Amino acid sequence: MRPVDPRLLREAPAARRFLLATAVLGLVAAACIVTQAVTLGRIVAALFLHRQELSAVTDDLVALVAATVVRAAIAWALERGGRVTAVAVAA
Repeated sequence: MRPVDPRLLREAPAARRFLLATAVLGLVAAACIVTQAVTLGRIVAALFLHRQELSAVTDDLVALVAATVVRAAIAWALERGGRVTAVAVAA
């Protein structure tokens, strides 16, 4: 059995759109995860290894919060899109 039945993609255009959106949003979410990991590592290194002040990592903290907010928005959009697509395909 295939992960996605080709008949579903032929018969339900909403499923095609959602599958494409899921792939794009998945790539953006992966970039957010990498951004979170890198910025968190930089923050920890600066604060604990180099003993810098908190004000020295303000830009990294902003980037970490921004990546977290974007990742949460993507999770919400995927959840919402899945529900809307399920209703459209079922109809």
